Amino acid sequence: MCHPDNFSQSAFDARYGVGNTALDDEYDYLRGLQDAYDAIDVLEDPNEGQLSELLALEDQIADQRVTISMMEDA
Repeated sequence: MCHPDNFSQSAFDARYGVGNTALDDEYDYLRGLQDAYDAIDVLEDPNEGQLSELLALEDQIADQRVTISMMEDA
């Protein structure tokens, strides 16, 4: 599976670590989700539980990106 990343990494990096606002907390959470996704994605032969977790993480990452976009647009 490819990394589900059509999100602007440079925008993520520019925002990450700047102050400690609610939006920064949301970016921290997104980074944690992406790290968890990457940890499973690199496995050569993931089991069904890990594949299920990968799909759940993809959904959570997509939802988190929507949350961040809505906060940035506010």
